[in-house]
Amino acid sequence: MKTVHSVLSHTKTTNMKLPLDTNFEAWLDTHRHHHTDFSLSYSASIVKAQRLKVVVIIPAKEVASTIAGVLRETVRPLITAGVVSSTIVIDANSEDKTGEVAAKHGATVIQRADIAPELGSSQGKGDALWRALKVTDGDIIAFLDGDTKDPNTAHLLGILGPLLLNDKIHMVRGCFDRPFTTPNGELQTNEGGRVTELTARPLLNLHFPQLAGFRQPLAGEFAARRSLLEKLKFPVGYGIEIGTLIDAWRLVGLRGLAEVDLGTRQSMTSKKWWPPSWNRSDRLL
Repeated sequence: MKTVHSVLSHTKTTNMKLPLDTNFEAWLDTHRHHHTDFSLSYSASIVKAQRLKVVVIIPAKEVASTIAGVLRETVRPLITAGVVSSTIVIDANSEDKTGEVAAKHGATVIQRADIAPELGSSQGKGDALWRALKVTDGDIIAFLDGDTKDPNTAHLLGILGPLLLNDKIHMVRGCFDRPFTTPNGELQTNEGGRVTELTARPLLNLHFPQLAGFRQPLAGEFAARRSLLEKLKFPVGYGIEIGTLIDAWRLVGLRGLAEVDLGTRQSMTSKKWWPPSWNRSDRLL
C-alpha cells in the first residue's frame, strides 16, 4: 500500500493500455444490485461458514451528533447477527467529543495521529483510511462515513452482500439518493450530489468510460477484500473514493467490481447551497 498526494495520475489516458472487461451491458445486469437483495441472516451464515472476519472502519472528525446513530442503527445489527466482528473509528482529534461518543457505543477509537507516527502527521481522509488498515486484520473491510443523518442497516449490509455471496467480487461501491432539506423543512429527492453529477461522473465517463455504470464514484460507503486494498494506492485527501475505484478496476477489471443501491442517505452537509432568499428559479444548475 502506498499513499499518494494527487489523483492526477489516475486521469491520464495517454498511452495507457486498458484491461479487457466483460460486456458493459452484461455488467449492468449482473453486478448492480439493490440492498434488498441481501439477507442479514444469510450473510451471517456465510461469515460463520467461511470463518471470515469483517471489520468496519469509520473516519471521523467533529461528528459527535451523528456517529452514535451510525454505530447504533447501521453497524450494531450486523455485529449482533455475527456479520461484523469489530468497528474502528479513526478520530481526527475532534473537539466535540466524537471519540468519547463512539467509544460509548462500542467502537474501538484510535486517534489517526497515533497510527504510524513515524510517517509524519496525517494528511487527510485517504491517509486516515490507509493508516487504519495497519490496525486491523479483517478479511473484508467496510468503510462508512460518520456524518450520516439517516443511518440504516442497508448502508452496511448492502456493500457487504456481493463480497459475501461471490468470491470473484473484490470491491463493492455504494450509491444512494441524496435528498436535500430546504430552509422551510421540505425534503426534496434527487437534489443532492452536484459535485458527482457536474464534475466527477462526466470526467470519469470521459477518461474511463468502462466505469460509467458507477452512479456515485465519490460515495464514502464501500467495501473490499483486504487482499485488494493492500495493493492499492491511497490518495491522501478526498480523492480516495474515485482513486481507489479506478485503481481497483485496473487490477481486477469490471467483473471484479459491483455496485449496490443503498436507498437514501443524508449527511450533515446535505443542505441547500444557495441563499434561502433565492427562489428556485434563480438558483444555479
